[in-house]
Amino acid sequence: MHIVKIFKSGHSQAIRIPKDFAYGGVVELTVRKIGEKLILEPVRKSWLTLYDEVEPLGTDDDFLANRPDLFAIDEDRVKSE
Repeated sequence: MHIVKIFKSGHSQAIRIPKDFAYGGVVELTVRKIGEKLILEPVRKSWLTLYDEVEPLGTDDDFLANRPDLFAIDEDRVKSE
């Protein structure tokens, strides 16, 4: 457990998060209060932003070119049925 001091930042209260608890790569946190506890969590992106972050499938010329045929039809089996 770490003890931190509360200080004023403008009209708000603030704390410094100890290095041991640093959020790597996170720029925003949500804050909620449950009883006397403050809960800090990284902001979760919505599913709507996923499309903006990933390259659309099928943009490469060789997309799925070397894909094994998982559903190959066994012609001999089809003829016998």
